[in-house]
Amino acid sequence: MAEDRSWMYNRIEKGLVRSEFRDGVLRFVDFALHQPGCTDGAKIKCPCILPKCRNKRYLEVDEVMIHLCRKGFIPHYEVWSSHGERFVHKDTHVGESSNRVDYRGDYIQMVMDAAGPEMFDVEMDEEPNPDAKKFYELLDAASKPLYPGSEKHTQLSFISRILNVKCESKMSNSAFSDVLQLIKEVIPEPNPGVPGNYYQAKKLMRGMGLPLEVIDCCKNLCMLYRKEDKDLEKCKFCDAPRWKKNEQGASTSRKKKLPRCSLE
Repeated sequence: MAEDRSWMYNRIEKGLVRSEFRDGVLRFVDFALHQPGCTDGAKIKCPCILPKCRNKRYLEVDEVMIHLCRKGFIPHYEVWSSHGERFVHKDTHVGESSNRVDYRGDYIQMVMDAAGPEMFDVEMDEEPNPDAKKFYELLDAASKPLYPGSEKHTQLSFISRILNVKCESKMSNSAFSDVLQLIKEVIPEPNPGVPGNYYQAKKLMRGMGLPLEVIDCCKNLCMLYRKEDKDLEKCKFCDAPRWKKNEQGASTSRKKKLPRCSLE
C-alpha cells in the first residue's frame, strides 16, 4: 500500500484528537463519497468501533466523522474495502477518474477548526450541550448538498458565498432578496437551503448556529480570523494575506484595511 495510514490508529495526543487524524478522516469521507455503489444517498457506512456500526450501517457524513473522532476506526481497516477501495491501492487523490472537486471538504474543515479539538472529546452517551448542538447543525449544513444532485455547493457554502458577495458589493437588502428569489426559481426543487429573501437568509444562519456579525476568513477558506486568530495578518495554513491592497493614491488617514474574504 503506497499511502501511509498509520494516522488511523494514532488518534489521541495529550487528551485531544490529533489534527493529523481529523485531516485523515476528511480524506476518508471524501474517498467514500466518490465510490459508486458504496453509498446510500448521501450516507456512508460508519467504520467506527461501536457495535452498531463497524461498517454495518449507513450514517450521515457528519455523524460518521464525529463517531470516528470520538471512538476511532475498527482494527485493521487500512484498506477501505467496505467503501469501494481495492486491495491494490495507488497513491492518488480521491476521485482521480473525474474532475469533480470536493465542495464539502473546505467548509467541513473550517467548521471543525472553528469548533476546536475539545468538541470531539465528549463521551457519545452524554447529552449534547447547546454549543455542541450548534456545531452538529453547522457540520450538517457543511455536508448537505444545496439541492438533490448538487455537486458544487452545500447549504453552508452557498449561504457563506452569497452573503460575502452581498457584503463586498454593498448590495441592498432588497436587491439581495431579488437575487435570492431568482436563484430559488432557477435551481431544482426541493431547495430548502436557498432562502427566499435576506431575512430568511439571516434566519437560516441562526438555525445553522452561524454568527450574524462579519467575520474575516481566508480567501482559500482555510480558516476564520476569530478567537485567538483574530489579529493574524495572514492565513496560518496557506500564508494568503488577510487584507486587500490599498488603492494607490489614497491618503494614509483614509486608508482602511479591507479583508479579502469575509462571512457575514
